Amino acid sequence: AWWLGIAGLAQFLPSALSFLLAGDLADRIDRRLILLGVMLGMSGTAAVLWVASWGDALTLPLLMGACVVLGLLRPFQMTAQQAIIALLVPPRLMAKAVALAGGSSQAVFIATPALAGFILLAGAVHIYALCTLVCLAGWWCFSRVRYDYQPAPARPHAWRDLFSGAVLIWRSPSLLGSIDRK
Repeated sequence: AWWLGIAGLAQFLPSALSFLLAGDLADRIDRRLILLGVMLGMSGTAAVLWVASWGDALTLPLLMGACVVLGLLRPFQMTAQQAIIALLVPPRLMAKAVALAGGSSQAVFIATPALAGFILLAGAVHIYALCTLVCLAGWWCFSRVRYDYQPAPARPHAWRDLFSGAVLIWRSPSLLGSIDRK
């Protein structure tokens, strides 16, 4: 139980630090490129765990390092994935698209651990293999996404830009209920 808590902390702390940068970056560059980079990072992390598990070389520091990497990547995935919807869906379908994306994310969040539990019966190496393949499939899917990317106007980096999302939610608390917590 102790190490499970430490693993959660190893994911949370980097997420808490990188979420400010993730939102600003999603406003500045092509969100599809962010998602491609995240999927490659997740695939690489899962592949390292897969190979280490297969070679009976999985160690606690390696697992904690994977938690840190995933904690760093997750805010970038979440912000880019949520923000890209507006670029792919016409405004009249936006509410339905956001609801569908949120609902499907929650379904995956619930179903994946159950599926992983069954696969774990065959051995952890199979979980890491499946994670690697699913992340590569995600990369492939995001590489096929096409939209008319319009670069944001260049502007200097400012501290207020990093905190603008938090300020918006602070001023409009009703938005907090609509945030998809994966």
